[in-house]
Formats: sequence, C-alpha cells, structure tokens
Amino acid sequence: MPQSQARLAPAQYAFATAQKQIAFAGVPGFTIDGLVLVVNAASGKVIFDPQDSSGALGGTASGSTVTLAYDTTPMSAADRLVVIYNSLERDDQLFTFSPTTTGPLAAMAVKGFMSAMVDIRSSTGCSSNLEGTVDNTQWKAIKGQLPNLDSNTGDTNFNEGKPFNMRQCDVTPYRLIRFNVTSIAAGSPAINILLKTVPAPPRLFIANGGSLVANFDSGGSVGYVRQTSLYTETFRGALTADQVVTGAARQANGQPNPYYSRFGATVVSDQSGSLQIQASTDGTNWITVATQAVVGGTPFDLEVKVRAALYRAVFTNGGTATGANAFSLLSAFCGA
Repeated sequence: MPQSQARLAPAQYAFATAQKQIAFAGVPGFTIDGLVLVVNAASGKVIFDPQDSSGALGGTASGSTVTLAYDTTPMSAADRLVVIYNSLERDDQLFTFSPTTTGPLAAMAVKGFMSAMVDIRSSTGCSSNLEGTVDNTQWKAIKGQLPNLDSNTGDTNFNEGKPFNMRQCDVTPYRLIRFNVTSIAAGSPAINILLKTVPAPPRLFIANGGSLVANFDSGGSVGYVRQTSLYTETFRGALTADQVVTGAARQANGQPNPYYSRFGATVVSDQSGSLQIQASTDGTNWITVATQAVVGGTPFDLEVKVRAALYRAVFTNGGTATGANAFSLLSAFCGA
C-alpha cells in the first residue's frame, strides 16, 4: 500500500524534554518506522533522523512514546516541533450505523480525511447531526451541504424526511467526529458515513548542517489526492431468486466533480451472484466492461477506468432468495 507523508499537528504529540521523549498519542496506529524526521523549530536542530548512521539521532519506542538518543534537556517543552510522519495512504472509509435510540454514536478519527458524506435511510423518520471536536470534550454540530446542488446554505439538522437526505461535511477542522441522533421514530434507520481521503503531502526542505530553512512554513502545497461521490443503489434490502438489481445511470463528467477517472461498485449479499459494471455514451445502449462472480457472505468490490460518459452497477442474484436486509449495493466515482 502506498505511503502518505505529512507534517503532524502540535495536538498530535507531546514533547517531554527532561525525559528526552515525544509521545504521539494523537497518531492512530503510531509506529516509529513511520517517523521520518523531527526538527526543533525554535533552534533549527534535527533531534530525530533514522537515516543518521552515527545513531546520535536515533530513538526507541514504547507504544506511542519515542525516547530520543539526542539530549533534549536544554530545550523547552514549549518548543514547536516539525514532525514528518509516513502513514499508509487511506482509501475512502465507510461506516454504517443502525441506531435504535437517540444519542451519540461511536466517534470516528478524522486524521487523513478531508470530508464526510452522510446518507440516511429510514422509513419511519430520523433527525440527527454530525458533530466534531478538537479535544474530545466540546462537540460542535457540523454544517452539511447538499452534494448535488449549487447552494451556499448549509444545514446542521439532517432530517430523513427532507427531499434530500445526503449531506457533505467538511471535517478538516476536527480531530474526531461522531453522529448524534436527536430524534428517532419506531424502527432503525440506516446511516452511511463515508470519510474521504487525504490531501497531497507538503514539501520539506532542510538546510545544510541540519538547520531548518526559515521559510518552511510558507512553502509546500496541498491538493486533493482523490475526490469521491458515493451512491447508495440499494441498501439493506432483500432479493428474490435470480433478481437483477440495476443501479441508476451515473454521469462521469457532470456535477459535482468533472474529473472522475474511475467508477466502482461494492456489493454485500448472503447469496452468490454476479456483479457487473456497464458503460454507455447515450444512456440507452449499455455494454458490460467488467464482471465479477460474487460468493455469498463475502463483500466484493469491482472498479474500472472511466472511458465513457455514463456508468452503472448491475447485480444478478443467484437462484436463492437473500435474507431480510441481507443485500446492499454501493457505487462511486473517484478521481486521482
């Protein structure tokens, strides 16, 4: 899996100079193998560099705490550090919930993600909001935009009874997010939350002798690695024997992003069948560009390069009916 290099935020680490330690409690799944470089910005000194052959800039790790070989006791714990860390690049991550009562659901880590797509399906009604926090104590409702409308107004109350129940939310200001159900009718709604992937890493320049280049903070650039649009074709359904589910025609060069390069679909079913991706230039004549046999009980994903204006996902169930709420089909465009 490819790596993504990024500069860590001050909230993700704690500098204990007397102990010559840096604790990375704010980095999920931290490993010292991913630590590329640590520079004390106040003095311009490199205090950790695994490429240093002398070992004087090395360190050891216990959990998420690194003990440095470099003597940091003359430094101040308040000194700002420049920490460059390599983590595995994340794909878009989908969370699903089926709440039965009001209240907040499990928190999701924001690190590495730019935005969240929230989709609510309920036959009985559900009002809720997405909340974010920087300290895991104070939670703030996040405004969501309709992803397919050119509207500058947002909404923090995601009500399934409205004409559109999908919202796109900017999650970059937060460390954690969670979904909070404020009211719910009888029955369980189905809630999908798709976290979208990382920006391009900033560039790092170190001067000769291990000093930090003065204009580092103004250098580098950030852009989107991927943009994704999620479509729920069928979620938590039940299929009859040999039933064919055909997803809607999705436009590759339309709103909200004209730069899609791939189209894919994911299917989950308790019965075997086949998944196809079809392409069309006119919306009438469709050709199958990829097909995948699906084994019951095993999630399958299929993806193709975009070469036409329209794409759709098609699933053909096998000769046995699925159980209740045992089938789901999702599709999405993404662009590099």
